[in-house]
Amino acid sequence: MDKRKPVITFDTSCIYSEGRSPPEIAELEGLHKQGRLQIVKTDVVDTELLKSRKKGLKQKSAAYDEDLGVVVIGHSRVNHALIADNESEDILRELMNIVFPDFENYGEGAKDGAIRDAMHLMTHHRYKRDFFVTRDEHHIIKKATQLEGRYGIIVLTPIDCLKRLRAILT
Repeated sequence: MDKRKPVITFDTSCIYSEGRSPPEIAELEGLHKQGRLQIVKTDVVDTELLKSRKKGLKQKSAAYDEDLGVVVIGHSRVNHALIADNESEDILRELMNIVFPDFENYGEGAKDGAIRDAMHLMTHHRYKRDFFVTRDEHHIIKKATQLEGRYGIIVLTPIDCLKRLRAILT
């Protein structure tokens, strides 16, 4: 990584109300506030938070710059997504196959979540961000090696991201 400050993409699972963040997320947020790294979110974060009843999440999310991904009918907000080209559609489909190979066996709610997770990863890839930070150990983190090997997407837990950043930022 060069001398520019690292840019990490926060998955929705990393957004907490002010004062409620686990220590590792709070430390990442502190580094962001100090200007030592940049935290961004994908357009999918706010789409997912529209359904949340937890107070303060939307406010916290508003503090981060938003990367716009490609439109996925039924999952994107108007004016918060870009028209997909053929390459983007292919990559999104491949990301779905990598992370959710048994997608067809999911119920409707799980399918919606899987599609949005693939959208997060697609957007992160599109903008060539440094690290994709998630707490989703059940799906995304399990496929970290494949995602990095195929698309260069470095998926990390918040704790692992801090370890990588400490080595870079010192």
